[in-house]
Amino acid sequence: LKEIFGSWQKFFRSLLIAQLAGDKTGFTMLKLKNILWRLQSSNFLIHTTNINQRLALELLMLEL
Repeated sequence: LKEIFGSWQKFFRSLLIAQLAGDKTGFTMLKLKNILWRLQSSNFLIHTTNINQRLALELLMLEL
């Protein structure tokens, strides 16, 4: 699960950088920021608390 979150963070960060460079990514800056925030907070909660991993992933998917 840690590798999946890392891969998704890299992907969405590259989209954010492309958006900053003026490329069209299909996402707004606000949406990319929210996705990255949700990724980071879900990753933190999964590794530091007793949160249900499936629930955390479902919340992340709702953000997409």
